[in-house]
Amino acid sequence: MSVASVAEQLIDDEVRYRRVKKPEARAIIAREAGIAPGSLENLARGRLKHVDRIAGHLNALLVKKLEQRFAEIEHELIFLRATPDPSREADVLGAAAALEDARRCLGKS
Repeated sequence: MSVASVAEQLIDDEVRYRRVKKPEARAIIAREAGIAPGSLENLARGRLKHVDRIAGHLNALLVKKLEQRFAEIEHELIFLRATPDPSREADVLGAAAALEDARRCLGKS
């Protein structure tokens, strides 16, 4: 996955997750990654000279965000299992299986 696509994925996820506009999401991602917002803009436009300087920051942030989302999903599953609802059982089992597949893909299980 290219650095530009990692940045775009992080920004798009932030837009959906926090329900903010793209410029604000870009600023949030830049702040969380410890890089300048202009670097993300230049990366998106293909004008960043030293992509390798921000690649590690963006990849580390992607891993951190994925781990946070996994924790949120696990919390939701714990809550759903504690309050059984027969109509949601298939959803719970599907979510648990998806979470397990994601762990396997990341080599976490």
